[in-house]
Amino acid sequence: MDSDAFNLPHRFRLSTVQKILVFCGLIILSGFIILGAIRLFHRGRLLPGTSAYGIYLGSTTREEAITILTKESAEYSRQAKILVNSKGSAPTSLAVNALGIQYDPTAAVDQVYKLGRSGNPVEQLGEELGLLTGTLSIPDGPVSFQSQAAYQAIAPTYAKISMPVTDAKFGLSPDNLVTLIPEKNGERVNLTRYLDDLNGILSHLDRTAISLQSYTLPAQVSTQSLEEERRQISNSITQPLTLKDGQKSWALKPAELLSWYTAPVTARSIQKVRLTDYYRQLPVHAPSITLDTSRIATSLSTIAKQVDQPAVDAKLTIAGNRATVFQQSQDGREINIPASIDAIRSTIERASTSADLVVNLTKAQVNDATIDQLGIHDLLSEGVTYFPGSSADRLTNVRVGQALYNNYLLKPDQVFSFGEILGDVGPAQGYRPGLIILADHEEKAYGGGLCQVSSTAFRAALLAGLPIVERVNHAFAVNFYTAPYGVPGIDATIYYPQVDFKFKNDTGNYILIQTEMVGTTLKFRYYGTKKKEGVIRGPNFIYGSNNPNQPSQTVFYRDVLVDGKVTKTDTFKTTYKSALDYPVAD
Repeated sequence: MDSDAFNLPHRFRLSTVQKILVFCGLIILSGFIILGAIRLFHRGRLLPGTSAYGIYLGSTTREEAITILTKESAEYSRQAKILVNSKGSAPTSLAVNALGIQYDPTAAVDQVYKLGRSGNPVEQLGEELGLLTGTLSIPDGPVSFQSQAAYQAIAPTYAKISMPVTDAKFGLSPDNLVTLIPEKNGERVNLTRYLDDLNGILSHLDRTAISLQSYTLPAQVSTQSLEEERRQISNSITQPLTLKDGQKSWALKPAELLSWYTAPVTARSIQKVRLTDYYRQLPVHAPSITLDTSRIATSLSTIAKQVDQPAVDAKLTIAGNRATVFQQSQDGREINIPASIDAIRSTIERASTSADLVVNLTKAQVNDATIDQLGIHDLLSEGVTYFPGSSADRLTNVRVGQALYNNYLLKPDQVFSFGEILGDVGPAQGYRPGLIILADHEEKAYGGGLCQVSSTAFRAALLAGLPIVERVNHAFAVNFYTAPYGVPGIDATIYYPQVDFKFKNDTGNYILIQTEMVGTTLKFRYYGTKKKEGVIRGPNFIYGSNNPNQPSQTVFYRDVLVDGKVTKTDTFKTTYKSALDYPVAD
């Protein structure tokens, strides 16, 4: 029998390439069958090769995996310590529980459960195969920690390793020759690399050590780049620079002049880079040395303390109802810093050693030349109060207080504030303890009796027809403020800054205040240009009586007259409580 009888027909014979393809197809099919079987067996479970936080979780259910990760991450957070190594410094032990670390086991399991189960079949097959062979890169589970705590843990080491950059700069020899001080490169810990390494360790519940990395910060200004500038400025600062203001002069030493020169190089911006950023080399530019106007201004500000003075108005008094000067005015003086800097720069450019300061003069508003323009030639009003029976301490306080207002000059439209002029009240100002009304009682305090002064100023303002801006009466009727009207109600208490007495100068001219205290009588006189006057009607009781132990209320009216005609009437109601409601504190 023919041996070819058992051979396949020619059309059914396979070529070598076809055999290879068939073989590969069978292998792929077998792979799909095997991987499918593994998938089927691990339905609801994590696939073999799966891990999270560095812990193997293959073949576990989601719940089992979450339980394992919760336990392991909690134990790691509580007990683990990481060693931080650095060159030239002892290792630092970093306790994980000090980092405020947060793990999320549920999110970590959800993340790795999707491996081999998402994407198209080929992608799923690739991931599943990668898990089995250990070649698939498994994402780290979510973890967070406090960066600030991580910084603090290595702060001592950071301080030892990090060295600041020192640029080359000018110096001065004992014989005033300009020298160059060499630059020094700096060094800084790479905090970004440190945080990345720490995050990697924490993401795998690892206990391995971290090695701190550092980088060099090159100086941006070298001695070589400053050499030409050194030669240029050498001739400018070999001698002191003398600044003049009239008969006064100040000699600035070469060392101070040298400090005015600065090199604004672009590379200095490296100092503003955050410590958590990677270091980036910035371009080095040859510095352009200039005179720093801000540094010159600093030197001038020291001199200005000896030159500057505010304008002081002349002190006025009254002679024959007219204002006269009894203390001369003083013009103000102030160094013009920008103009003086320009003068200094010009002096240095000319290689000169002397410059005149530019000083601005401010004329005092009140002086011999302007006194007749102030309009102080009429007696506007005279307010009077009487205080017989006052204690010696009270009399002292009234005398000291009223002196502050004598010859006080009030500008047009200015609001007179009794408290602002009064200022501090204490033993340093010459005051003594006296009775004051405070809250719900009377007690002794420095300045007791100053309400006598404010009440007198109030009466003078009323009679001058001036607008009353703020006024508060006493809590109960005080007999010192009854005369000459026989009825209380025309008083103004003061307890600055809570309580103040104010009025406005609406006369259109200056008002000069003069005070006079004779025995137990105090007078306030207001001088200016008289265009109006005030007339008081009252006060009268609405209820109560002159018995201060009983509540009472009074009212008075102030008519403002212009050319003898009433143009305005103000009503002042004053309510008093019983003096018995305010016992004297021990």
